[in-house]
Amino acid sequence: MSVSTPSSQEAVPAAAILYIFAAGILFSCLDTSAKYLVLQGIPPAFVSWMRFVEHAVLVLIFFRGWTNPALFRVRSYRFQLLRGLCLFGSTYFNFYAL
Repeated sequence: MSVSTPSSQEAVPAAAILYIFAAGILFSCLDTSAKYLVLQGIPPAFVSWMRFVEHAVLVLIFFRGWTNPALFRVRSYRFQLLRGLCLFGSTYFNFYAL
């Protein structure tokens, strides 16, 4: 048996639990704000579109996309487009249902 030293990539149970709680709270806030906006008369398509614009801006900021553009390179544009359409559709219908 060999003894391995902990690396920075190993999961930390306490941090993982906190991430799960944070994700649950943030998803609840997202659904609540979407419901409020749609009930105020804003079309669900616009609310979905703004959600993805905000997401794109936050990803660029957090991952510093301007320093490493290769980080956003895709292998298959066809599958990437399909994935994006499925994500937008599921978000749109979720907001529409709210």
